[in-house]
Amino acid sequence: MNPETPAASAGAPSGDADADALLAAFVGAHWESHYRRSFAVLRAGRAPLRGSWNWTAALVPFWLASRRLWAYQLLVPVVWAGLTAALMSAGLGWAAPVALGFLAAAAMKGYWADRWLIEDAQRVVRAVAPEGVADPGALVRIGKRGGVSLWRALFFPLLCVVVFPLLAPPKSFRDTTKKAYIAAMKCELWTLAVAESSYFHDRRTYSADLAGPPPAAGDSGLRAPRCTPPYPGSSAMWVAIGVATDSGWNATATHPALPGTRCAIFGGAGPAVAPATVAGEPRCTP
Repeated sequence: MNPETPAASAGAPSGDADADALLAAFVGAHWESHYRRSFAVLRAGRAPLRGSWNWTAALVPFWLASRRLWAYQLLVPVVWAGLTAALMSAGLGWAAPVALGFLAAAAMKGYWADRWLIEDAQRVVRAVAPEGVADPGALVRIGKRGGVSLWRALFFPLLCVVVFPLLAPPKSFRDTTKKAYIAAMKCELWTLAVAESSYFHDRRTYSADLAGPPPAAGDSGLRAPRCTPPYPGSSAMWVAIGVATDSGWNATATHPALPGTRCAIFGGAGPAVAPATVAGEPRCTP
């Protein structure tokens, strides 16, 4: 009899029961109530992106860190920041993009957390206990590499508190961006004032139809020219004419990236609209 044969057969996991025992040692809490069933579904599925659902992972911000899934924990804020920036650049303000970014990040964690955990568990089992449960110390060693750790869950937010402020744009950059948006709104109001003046010269009245987006192809309607070259974000702003008579006109400009900020201008006898106080001179709220 080959002396290596019994050892080899004894050293390999005997089946699903041995595999579950090793995975249970790594997972620790909630194996019976959740992970046994979830892991069975994931191991049976062949789709590489198939996930399960884990409410705890979706709702607890640093659940991935508590499971030592550091790379995925770092991926979550990157996805949130990227999606939020993309939505903000589309002119949706800041509140809605931030909320949608959080929801998307939570959904990503909730759907793929169990898949990420089982892949990590299988990797640790192969590295730490290649002989399976036949190794008397295998379950202990695997348990030390897995489980849930409170200090790991606390370490990541503390790291974020220290590192993220260093990565945030400086105040000077934010101020420069705000000034660029305000300059774009003032530019639009100036070009509108030029268009209103030309319109009044030809028709002896002011027009309420010069604001708004550029005309579509084939549209012969009058519009105020856009700023040339366009300022950053000028395509996302909206200019609205409030009053236009034969004696005066006024208009306001807003931008979704600056909620609460408004620029205004008036011409002729007005009436004036805050914060504009001098005819023909655009003014903006702080």
